[in-house]
Amino acid sequence: MKKLALVLVLIVCASGAQAQWKINNLGMYLVDFEDSYCEPAAGPGAFHVVVMGTNMTALSCKGVEFELFFEGPHQVSNVQMPDGIDFGGHRVTDHTIGYTQPFPVVNGEFVFYEFVLGIFDVTGPTLGFMGPIYFHSLPDPFPAYLDGEDPTLETIIQLNNAIGDVHQPDTNLPVLILNGDCGGVPNDDVSFGGVKALFQ
Repeated sequence: MKKLALVLVLIVCASGAQAQWKINNLGMYLVDFEDSYCEPAAGPGAFHVVVMGTNMTALSCKGVEFELFFEGPHQVSNVQMPDGIDFGGHRVTDHTIGYTQPFPVVNGEFVFYEFVLGIFDVTGPTLGFMGPIYFHSLPDPFPAYLDGEDPTLETIIQLNNAIGDVHQPDTNLPVLILNGDCGGVPNDDVSFGGVKALFQ
């Protein structure tokens, strides 16, 4: 009986931790490959990528901060975002973006940033990583966004990488994989229909 009670407690704890990880996610998605974040045989070419929050709890967004970097052959171009300014950060890979106005979060989703990723050498994988900026706003090192509904501009909400363990952010798993092994990488079900309208 004690073993059964222990198992039930562990299941409840595990499901609670998983539910926490399922909100305010941050990821990079390949629009050209049905919005997945892993394509083992993308080949050479130019690919439309969005940096996006999913399952967001705020109704609008006024700004965001994250680090974005790649390993492997790549070229980033045609960067776009809602009206705003990317103030950068301490490192060249840091992005601190302030928008000119609060933009609505549609069905829990918001495109923070988008770009074209050029891949011209397929001899190895191209991996995309995300994390906190060097001088992060939260007490713990996490990416974050600014709740646009708060007129004081003080409600900063933690973002959790769409891949990896929220309690071990230094596991350094890629959130975008091109021409590499997708084994064991789950694929988010993300629908961009309403979000794409923001950029049209």
